Parts: sequence; C-alpha cells; structure tokens
Amino acid sequence: MKRMTDAQRVAALTWDRNVGVSAGAGSGKTSVMVERAVGLITHGADIREMLIMTFTVNATEGIRSRSQEALAEAVAKKPDNRLRRQISAIGSAGISTIHAFCLDLVREFFHAAGVDPMFSLVGRFSGLCCLPGSWKSLWRIGSPRGIRGSMIWWTAAAGSGLWPN
Repeated sequence: MKRMTDAQRVAALTWDRNVGVSAGAGSGKTSVMVERAVGLITHGADIREMLIMTFTVNATEGIRSRSQEALAEAVAKKPDNRLRRQISAIGSAGISTIHAFCLDLVREFFHAAGVDPMFSLVGRFSGLCCLPGSWKSLWRIGSPRGIRGSMIWWTAAAGSGLWPN
C-alpha cells in the first residue's frame, strides 16, 4: 500500500460497507479508490459488481489503468486465473463519471423517467444555436442552475427540455 494518511487508509481498507471519498484536487482520492478496489478484488470481490464513480474522465481512466497495473503485479507475484479474469473485465466495469452513470441510468429507464428513448445529452451552450428560440426561452424561463448548467434535450414534440434540479 502506498503511503496514506490515517483517513485514507480507513477509506481504502473498510470493506464491510460502502464508502464515499470526498477531498480536494491532488489529495489522493484516485489512489484511495484504486487501493480499495484492488484490495476488494484480491480478497474475492468481482469488479463487475462494483460501482466506482468520479467527477472526471481523467480520474476514471486513472482508476482503470492503475487498478489493471496493480492486479497485473499481483498476478506476476502469484499466478491467479480469477485475477486475470478481473483484469480482462476492467474495461467493462462500472467505473465512470457521475454524469455517465446517470446518463446510462436514464437511457435504461427512460420510460420511468418520462423521457423519449432517443434523447441526447447537450452540455452548456452546445446545441442552443440549433434550437429555434433557445436563447429567448433560456432567458425567459431560466434554469435552476443558471445558464452554465448542463441540460438534457430530447427529441420530444416541441423540443421539450429537461432541466436538472
């Protein structure tokens, strides 16, 4: 295990319950999440049954690659077919940004969310120029998060939009 603070060590080694890791940039969140995932996997857990969410794509890529490297080191020290299968499964594991996870959730359960199954995600100002009267509507209706917030637009009648709360 890499050098960690006491709080990081507790988060990485608490395996009997879910753990949320929240800290500033460069504080070691990714390292804690990798240590936790690899520890759970080497003790019998299946990465395909884990959900690891982060805020950035870079962090998800870091978790994937560093977990793969750590598991490969474990296999090099002691060959283990189960760990080899876990390494192969990392690419399709539930390691994603919060936004990507939510998007997948809405895509899977669009009917329960009342969303057209052909919706697409449009972030910040993207796509506003393509929607007639968007700017006027945006300024008139506003957004709970302001115009910098992300929007989900779908292909429903009249170009309906769903604003996040």
